[in-house]
Amino acid sequence: MQNFWQHLTTKGSWERLLMAAGVFTLAVVVGLIVYFLLNKSIGRLVKKTRSSVDDLIFARVMRPIIPIFVIVGIFMGKNILDLPTNIDLMVEKILTAVLLFLLFHMLILSMRHLADHWIARVNHRTDISVDKREEMRRLLKQVKELVFPVIGVIGGLTILSNLGLDLKVVWTSLGVGGIAVALAVKEPLSNFVGRLYIYATGIFDEGHFITFEGWSGTVKSIGYFRTYVEVFADMTTVSIPNTKFMTGEVKNYYGRRQFIYKWDLDIPYDTDRQQVQKLIEALRTFLLSRPEVVRESCWIYLDRLDSYSKVVRVWFKVKLPDWAASLNYGNDVLYEIQGIFMDQEVDFAFPTQVVSLTDGRQLKNTAGSSPVMPFDSVPERTGDDPVLKKPRTGNGDGRENN
Repeated sequence: MQNFWQHLTTKGSWERLLMAAGVFTLAVVVGLIVYFLLNKSIGRLVKKTRSSVDDLIFARVMRPIIPIFVIVGIFMGKNILDLPTNIDLMVEKILTAVLLFLLFHMLILSMRHLADHWIARVNHRTDISVDKREEMRRLLKQVKELVFPVIGVIGGLTILSNLGLDLKVVWTSLGVGGIAVALAVKEPLSNFVGRLYIYATGIFDEGHFITFEGWSGTVKSIGYFRTYVEVFADMTTVSIPNTKFMTGEVKNYYGRRQFIYKWDLDIPYDTDRQQVQKLIEALRTFLLSRPEVVRESCWIYLDRLDSYSKVVRVWFKVKLPDWAASLNYGNDVLYEIQGIFMDQEVDFAFPTQVVSLTDGRQLKNTAGSSPVMPFDSVPERTGDDPVLKKPRTGNGDGRENN
């Protein structure tokens, strides 16, 4: 560095320094003039077009023009200064690296804004179906999330290579430290690859409702290293490493339009077979009258004679807008089914247990009652009318005390 300053302060170097400063200033002025003229001429023409794509491209291309002229001015001034070879080479590499950074940055921003523009256009299209629009939007977002990191990595490697850094040599020279660095970056790097995998496969996207490893909720954000899911059960947020989605099983409810409902309805055994058949026909007529029910996937039949009831199975498929609509739909249908049971004068069965005593009386235990009704309160028939027995005094086993 000392030799560098001695070189600048030698005889004749001040003149070259002033010339270099003049060339640099001239380059900056030319850059400002070019920027102004392009904005006035081409910019005015671009604004007159109907499409906004050319506006985005023009804005991104114009942004690095002045920095590029600044770099050109420094490069030309460097040549006038007649610097030492090692310093000249170092400055040239730095300038080239900065220029490459500006070009790659302009390319990434241009592509990102174009992708956002096309995604917005797809979202506002009404000439295609909702499913097709969602598919196009997801495809554009996948391209956006996959291409830009790849371009960034290529740009970074190009800049490092231009600076003369041999990554293999640097890695090897770290020795034990290199092993530590490798272990430290292994997890973040695998999670970053996991993010690319999520977008490449399209297993889910932000806003989708998923189930993964016992967690069920809405995907709020797909970060570079972790995915954040708002849990449906308690509205808390859980962060999951992206690499887990590469091997785990993900159940995605988003985009689901068809749903299956399957219910087993229990009716008492004392319901005769004609009444059962009328009930089945009434249920079938009700379901097939609903436009969202798929007619070829609707089955209602007497499935089995169970231990305490006859079982009518209701099994049908419907087409609904989304998963949230399916939650309320089942409630509405079951409400109507209860009305059909009332119209057909059929009750719902429930587990019943009858215990016969030695004196001919019966104890009835039903769901919701106490395990065994008190002995002294059991109705006893005398003729045709039920009469409650009077309380007895005894030892509790049915025998009276003398």
